[in-house]
Amino acid sequence: MTIFKVAIPIADLTAWIGSDAVNLKFRDLIFDTNDRASLEYASLTGLNIRDIEISALQESHILENGTRSFHRLASANLSLSLDSYKAPIGWHQQAAAQQAFLRQQDADTRRVAPMYMGHSTEDGSYHVGPLFLPRPFGSEGHEDSSSDSQSDGSESTSTCSTSESDYSL
Repeated sequence: MTIFKVAIPIADLTAWIGSDAVNLKFRDLIFDTNDRASLEYASLTGLNIRDIEISALQESHILENGTRSFHRLASANLSLSLDSYKAPIGWHQQAAAQQAFLRQQDADTRRVAPMYMGHSTEDGSYHVGPLFLPRPFGSEGHEDSSSDSQSDGSESTSTCSTSESDYSL
């Protein structure tokens, strides 16, 4: 499984055309791609830009210190949200093989399941900011019966199980 995400909070680009210019500003540009299969598609590519400002600028005069002064001829503001879902012929078999491999590799740590559960930080996410906090035996339906004898002769029981359906297609 490949997951790639790039987030750029702000970018400001200017192209000069003689004494005039075209200015392009992006705010919150996010490019995201992954081949994490779901029930509907095999992979996803997304491009989201919260704010795009395009301006045509004309040089009005040059100051004595050599600084250029511009005046805006025209501008446009827009947003962009593009998602491309791919589901080529035979993708179901490929997705099933991916799921089997993930289950096998993730059996000990259980780090993949949260990616399919879609938790946010408010409802118990395994991520806090950019940090991943692994909880292989969390309280979300992972039960495994084990019994430990304590020094006073009593027994304590804890449960933790894993379900094959935690992150299946």
